[in-house]
Amino acid sequence: MQTLLIVLLCLFTAAAAPARDSLCLFGDDGKIAVAVFEHRIGAGDRATEITLIYGGYVLRGRLKDVDAGPVTLKDVTPGPNAYSFSGRISIDFATRRITLKGRLKTPPGNDGIEIDASFEGRELRS
Repeated sequence: MQTLLIVLLCLFTAAAAPARDSLCLFGDDGKIAVAVFEHRIGAGDRATEITLIYGGYVLRGRLKDVDAGPVTLKDVTPGPNAYSFSGRISIDFATRRITLKGRLKTPPGNDGIEIDASFEGRELRS
């Protein structure tokens, strides 16, 4: 189900991008799944949309004009039980490697989950 959601997300987002030089990668380590969609925004700027799936939770965020750096991902369904992620992501588009390190913050009363994952992304094409 997670894979289907990520594939659909990338395909619909990629279809909306006017540039032909966009790239969508999907990777997982059996515990978390990450999709990254790098594309053009505006007149020459680039953005990388990041989607992280953990269980039934979907978190999204963005990097602008960089392939690595600090990132905050927020639950697409806000509320008292919303998850969030704060940490660093690195995407090597040449080798298709995605590295994610940080803390997945869970609802109040829980300690959260440390994430230290690195895996190969698979390119998704529309």
